[in-house]
Amino acid sequence: MLKKIFGAEAKPEAMLALESIYISLLVNIWTSFEVLATDLWIAATNARPKTLGDIALKSPKIREHGSPLNPMDGKQKDDLTSISIDTLARYGYDIKNKIGTIVYEAQKFSFNRLANIHSVYKINFKDEADTLFKQHDQVRILEAVRNVLTHRAGIIDQTFKDRVAQDQRLSAKGLEIKQKLDLSGSDVAHYVNSTIRCGNDLLGFVDSWLLTHPD
Repeated sequence: MLKKIFGAEAKPEAMLALESIYISLLVNIWTSFEVLATDLWIAATNARPKTLGDIALKSPKIREHGSPLNPMDGKQKDDLTSISIDTLARYGYDIKNKIGTIVYEAQKFSFNRLANIHSVYKINFKDEADTLFKQHDQVRILEAVRNVLTHRAGIIDQTFKDRVAQDQRLSAKGLEIKQKLDLSGSDVAHYVNSTIRCGNDLLGFVDSWLLTHPD
């Protein structure tokens, strides 16, 4: 990858610098998408307390990997129907447009994995949101790439291979366990741009939904 840019005599420092730029781009675009999806959900839920807010308050807690918590297991409450006096006081006893914020602060839903984000949006926006996320599968691949870069220093393991097995771009590289993931500038641009498109579509979808679903 990097030798194609700098040539066979590329200095290690230059190669390391470019690799760091690539990693930074991929990690930061994932973080940006995560923040966008979180803030957008909070804002939409705040804006529609009678519909989205009611759903969020009464829905089961989401597990760390995106599946609803079984309310029969007795380990945690499956809804958030009681709001403390301290919370009410913090918002001046007017929480009409704060339901999304309250649910988020109560850590009922986690937004730190794509599976969680997908599940939370599906709870509020049903099949339309489900379809949107499925159409942008490259964001799932980006998440896998981001995880292997940040948690395994780019060293491929079986979990990573399994997660990206259906991705033609990465599968074509002949991924081998314990080898370092080799990404080109074209790969980085592809995953960055795919994630930007998903973010744009998510913004447009929520905006359209709000316009056609007044409380």
